[in-house]
Amino acid sequence: MTTIDTSLLSAKYKALLPEAARTGADEAALFGCFTLLSVADSVFRACHERLAQYQLSEGRFAVLLLLRQSPSKLAPSELAEQAGVTRATMTGLVDGLVRDGFVNREETKNDRRSLAISLTPKGRKVVEKVTPLQLKWLEALFADLNVEARKSLLEGLQIIGRTAEHAKQ
Repeated sequence: MTTIDTSLLSAKYKALLPEAARTGADEAALFGCFTLLSVADSVFRACHERLAQYQLSEGRFAVLLLLRQSPSKLAPSELAEQAGVTRATMTGLVDGLVRDGFVNREETKNDRRSLAISLTPKGRKVVEKVTPLQLKWLEALFADLNVEARKSLLEGLQIIGRTAEHAKQ
């Protein structure tokens, strides 16, 4: 394999590259996978840092967005389903959002065991402030890619995603 730029690779993946060469593994495939994982981790960490400025995480931000988009209050189970997380995870997210004043949790009138979650004015204000900033930042990640490069990247990532899903089975 030709010389590769490993500057984006996390240390743990750099350590595996010599093993790939030693064992005769497909270095290009492994390098691609390691780069994808390293870049995803970098984007995740940058996103985490950006949202933390507003007392948010990706999960908490998603809950606020779902509540803002809903015409009515939502039960924690509905939020969990829409966010694609477990009910236990949603309970933790809602607990933190209630504690920080972003959402209200109320018993429903018909069934005291049921809860309804809604945005507070503070929650609405932060989601309205952060959403355009977050979308602009996400767009900027792809600003230096032309249309063809974006299309190729998306196609490649979709293939990798399907392969990963089939590998789980």
